[in-house]
Amino acid sequence: MNNYSVIIKKIRTDKKLTLRQAAKIINRSSGWLSEVENCKQRSVFTQQEFKRIASCYEAENELRKYQLWASTQKHKQEKRSWYEGAIFKYLRLRRGLSLIEASSLINISKSQLSNIEASRRQVDLELRNKILKAYDYKPSSFHNYSNRESRAKSIPTEMRLKLLLRQLGSEGLEKVFNYARELHASS
Repeated sequence: MNNYSVIIKKIRTDKKLTLRQAAKIINRSSGWLSEVENCKQRSVFTQQEFKRIASCYEAENELRKYQLWASTQKHKQEKRSWYEGAIFKYLRLRRGLSLIEASSLINISKSQLSNIEASRRQVDLELRNKILKAYDYKPSSFHNYSNRESRAKSIPTEMRLKLLLRQLGSEGLEKVFNYARELHASS
């Protein structure tokens, strides 16, 4: 996770700016800003550009505060990001919606929703709330599933495990395989 990207996004949302409004202020396209905020590799984002954007947002005096905030968020984001897709898929299936039906309700492409559910794409707060609204859930429901063990257990283990296995490298997969083989042998 690029702290500059996270900070720029946080400043924008704190200032209650949409992507389009912010892009106009910083004299960039909303597509470029979205790529930067979501840490896409296609956009080059230097420290100099970061400082320029913070200045455009009139936030240069608050950068220290935002850097401290970002350092605390990085661990939280890494811990939960692989799991969020399982929550979205569970809630969609619970509503009885297909990918096509759900993506139409949310007004995103089927492939975007598929990538979100597979945890290949991070979701900002605005999109997360849009998805939850389409599924007739409150934002607190997402918080409960992602932070309360008792609610998280209602999401099928197979869904959570598939996403977690995708995040592991070959060495991690080998360890999981050996552990599962030992469990199977002992039962």
